[in-house]
Amino acid sequence: MIFLFKVNHISRLLAYLAIFLTFYGGIFALQTVLLVVINQKGINYISNYYLLCQIGFDFIVFAFVQLFAEYKHIVLTENLVKTCTITINRKKISFSGFVDTGNQLIEPKTHLGIVVVNFDAIKKQIDKQIYADIVLSTNSSGKLNNIGRFKYSTIAGTNYLTIFRPEQFYVDAKPLDCFVGISVTNQIQNYDALLGANCI
Repeated sequence: MIFLFKVNHISRLLAYLAIFLTFYGGIFALQTVLLVVINQKGINYISNYYLLCQIGFDFIVFAFVQLFAEYKHIVLTENLVKTCTITINRKKISFSGFVDTGNQLIEPKTHLGIVVVNFDAIKKQIDKQIYADIVLSTNSSGKLNNIGRFKYSTIAGTNYLTIFRPEQFYVDAKPLDCFVGISVTNQIQNYDALLGANCI
C-alpha cells in the first residue's frame, strides 16, 4: 500500500478539519464561558483549569482519530480504483474502473467475470457498426466476439446488459480474460466501470 496525498485528498482533509474545529471550537468556547461563570462564584480555579485542559485534549484526540479514519478511507478507496484499457476492433480505449465486491456477474458458458462498463466511456471511440451492435445486442459487423444479451436481477428488478468478449482487456496494465457488459440505459455513477472481485 502506497500512502500518497493528492491535492484533492488534502483539500478534503482540510475541509473535515475545518468542520471539526468549528464545531468543537464552539463547544470549547461554551465550556470556557461556563468555567468563567463558575470561577466568579468562587469554585477552585485549578480544578477548573484542569477540566479546561482535559476538554482541549479530548478535542485534539478526537480530531486526529477522525482525520486518520478519513485518510484511511481515502487510501482504501484509491486502492480500489483501477485503470482499465479495452481493445475493440484493434482500437484501445482507456477509462477508470472501481472494484465492487457486489459485482458477482459471471458469463454462464465460460464462467468468466463480467466487467460492467458505461456506454459513455466507449461510444465516442467506436465506429457506427459496433455502436449499433452494442445497442441491439447483435453482431452484424462481425467485429465483436461472443456478443449477446445478459439478463441479471437486482433489488430494483430485472436488467439487461449487452456482453461481449473483448480482444484485450487490461487492469492496471495486467491482462484480464473477461467479458464486458454494457448497459445502454443505466449508467454507473462516479466511475466508468465496475470490476467484480472475481475479475481481479
